[in-house]
Amino acid sequence: MSYFNDLTPYSYAGNNGGNVFNIGWLDNGCDFKKGELEEKFIKYLWEYVKYPINQTRGIFYNNYLDSQNNKFIASYEGYNILLGSAEIRVFDSVRNCVYASPNLIIHYILNHHYLPPARFIHAVMNEPKPDSDEYSKLIRSSFNTNYISYSRLKCNYCQSNKTELGFTKLKEFINTNKVQIIAVDKYTEDSPDRYMYDIICKDCGKRFTLPYEMI
Repeated sequence: MSYFNDLTPYSYAGNNGGNVFNIGWLDNGCDFKKGELEEKFIKYLWEYVKYPINQTRGIFYNNYLDSQNNKFIASYEGYNILLGSAEIRVFDSVRNCVYASPNLIIHYILNHHYLPPARFIHAVMNEPKPDSDEYSKLIRSSFNTNYISYSRLKCNYCQSNKTELGFTKLKEFINTNKVQIIAVDKYTEDSPDRYMYDIICKDCGKRFTLPYEMI
């Protein structure tokens, strides 16, 4: 992953129409603005982290900030989400644009006190969230996105076979009221029967959950 200044045009995986702007692409030892954000913002941002865009099979490490090739897992509400292999999208109806961020942004905010631009913060707090019908319509109509396809699975809601793999969550509920970032040397699912997978339908935008053995 490369470094991009905040609010420059997004180009990492295509420009998606020219109204998509970078937020939180930190790397190469560049300075960035720091500050503290309220817990409510973190919980709203978490909802975007749960909705992967441009999911890849590789993992990015930020050697400058973290000094080691650690992987990071964000944990909250029963989810364990591996960071560094996907992006998020946040819509801004005021400026008629979209913000593109690596999902590592939640790690940068919590662990390195990265402070994103005020307009991004406002959009996360006030614009449609990924679990809403409005967001689903926006994400489908605005630009092409890349997912890991699981077309053999049918949507529980509309029966479409245009389904994509989301993130995993533990069957055991994580007892915490805050998003936690956990550094790990490796990430393996050594007991797959413990895991449930979120599946995203690209036709209706709905999300449903299936056990590992059904995927």
